[in-house]
Amino acid sequence: MLAAGLSRRFPPNKLLMPLGEKTVLGRVLEAVTDSRIASTVVVVGHDADRVRSLLKDYPCISVFNPDYQKGMGYSVARGVEYIGEKFRPLSASAVLLCLGDEPFLSSGLIDSVIAASDPREGKIVIPLYRGRRGHPAVFPFCLLKKSLDLIRKKGAREVIRLHPDKVKELEIDSEAVVSDIDTRQDYRRHLAGLTRNRSRQENERN
Repeated sequence: MLAAGLSRRFPPNKLLMPLGEKTVLGRVLEAVTDSRIASTVVVVGHDADRVRSLLKDYPCISVFNPDYQKGMGYSVARGVEYIGEKFRPLSASAVLLCLGDEPFLSSGLIDSVIAASDPREGKIVIPLYRGRRGHPAVFPFCLLKKSLDLIRKKGAREVIRLHPDKVKELEIDSEAVVSDIDTRQDYRRHLAGLTRNRSRQENERN
């Protein structure tokens, strides 16, 4: 999980903003750690101490990326490196790459993406919502490992572009896979939607 970004468009740190009863990052952490994921590695960087204080409530491992200011690709690469070091020999053949700013993911949705991944196929599994590719995506570990330099320079998206034959798209009937929070306007829109849904649910119960 990537939680190292500078949050330039939504300072000081969008991941720590409250959303419902949890923070943005807390909602993603809950979904991921409740899923079938064997181990959760969270890459931290910007605002690392505050992010780590939140992580203490979840069964996950944090790893610091000293190059977090250089871009997301460096955080992805740091996470892959850590997985290779920590879990050698590998007990898993794939990595689920998840963003910390997609707060409407559910554990069931994540499990659907995982279930579509077959280690024997070695495919990159990408969720698709109405023609739009989203996250989280599953990558063969060996493919990420041999692409570290490329990932640092151009990100994991470039790995996908260079290996179209390895891509397996999974149709998902949920906007959550493309609903991230980049700006304060995004946050306000999602917060308003969450409030409307809660009011509707309360009215239905009454």
